Amino acid sequence: MNNTPYFQTNLDVGNLYLSHVFNTFEDEAIIFVCTDQDDRYYFCICYDLRDSLNWVVNQVPINVILNVIDNTMSLYDAITYGEQDKILCSYDYENGEQYHYTPKQELNDNILPVKGVMLQPDSDLSSYENILESKQTAAMRLSSMITPCIRVFASILDYPDDDIFLSSECDISKCNPTYLSDFINDTNDNDICEGIYEFRYAA
Repeated sequence: MNNTPYFQTNLDVGNLYLSHVFNTFEDEAIIFVCTDQDDRYYFCICYDLRDSLNWVVNQVPINVILNVIDNTMSLYDAITYGEQDKILCSYDYENGEQYHYTPKQELNDNILPVKGVMLQPDSDLSSYENILESKQTAAMRLSSMITPCIRVFASILDYPDDDIFLSSECDISKCNPTYLSDFINDTNDNDICEGIYEFRYAA
């Protein structure tokens, strides 16, 4: 991940960092991908750069980006994917950077790609595609390991008993010891909730 923020947002997603650029125009990234501090992915399109720079940004799972690369998903479908609010960003010399959420249904068609248009990247994407596929495989493997443990953590909220970690549902040896070590002998609700949050986004 690039250590210099591409978007320094004042939103709850925090800063976004450039991951990969698919297309540029006059040295400006037009279609690209960013990540946040939690390694979540954001599909980004610059839809206007005449008097000011304007972008629409959408948090997406890795498989959406892979589908865009494989031309099995259009740019429109990727930038509108999911029901969550989208991020609109703008920058000009007078007002600086501005960020706000916009409900999906309120997005103006004028700022969205034409439906059915596919990605035509400026360069070969095989290396980036391999990186994404490796991350997706690792995330799926981790998710399959930690899902039973998340159920155990959740149950502790109602049944604060350390013995629940010995449940047959949870093979502790397959889970991330960095997180588990903090919970084996600790049933503090806040810590447990934080652990569930970390596990959820690690997957």
